[in-house]
Amino acid sequence: WATKGMDVKINGKPQAAHVTPASYVSLDRTWNDGDRVDVSLPMALHMDRMPDDPTLATVMYGPLVLAGELGGEGLTDEMVYLKGQRDQSHGPTIDVPMLVVGDDDPAAWIEPVADRPLAFRTVDVGRPNDVTLIPYHRLFGRRYAIYWRIVREGSTELREIVAAEEARRAKAARTVDSVAIGVQASEQGHGFEGNETQAGRHQGRFWRHASGWFSYRLG
Repeated sequence: WATKGMDVKINGKPQAAHVTPASYVSLDRTWNDGDRVDVSLPMALHMDRMPDDPTLATVMYGPLVLAGELGGEGLTDEMVYLKGQRDQSHGPTIDVPMLVVGDDDPAAWIEPVADRPLAFRTVDVGRPNDVTLIPYHRLFGRRYAIYWRIVREGSTELREIVAAEEARRAKAARTVDSVAIGVQASEQGHGFEGNETQAGRHQGRFWRHASGWFSYRLG
């Protein structure tokens, strides 16, 4: 996040302020009651890419991390607040759009939303749909995404992702039935039985193990 163009005023008068990232602005003067300090920060859209995967990035506006609004359909208070069973599911998963862009500058494919301060919308780059982005701290009780798969149109990365998705869908089409191991509702729906077996959750994934045995009925 750049500080170039930062503007500082005291009582409406511009001040000479020199600042570098991760530092402070020092205002040395004799202060009086009622003095007013106005700070104008340069804010621009930019991306922060994952160091181990340049196709995965978060979108930021100045220092603000933007999160995509993915709706709250199917979410209950129990899911949001993790009430009830320790293996409580967060509800059905949803697909997160991929962003296929023609420019590395997000300002070329993201625009402000009218009458919604600090809200933005991708433009004709979301697959299968565009998304609205707002500051992460404003989201609660809804699904959201922070990191996005962002690839260039016509790139090798895009071709590989499309091929992998087609393979995943083909596998899903051939799947007769499946059980979400460790998720109570799914296990009960598949006739779970067992002896000396435990289930839990680790790093967002459910597990089950047994010193005895467990089984399901698939059909």
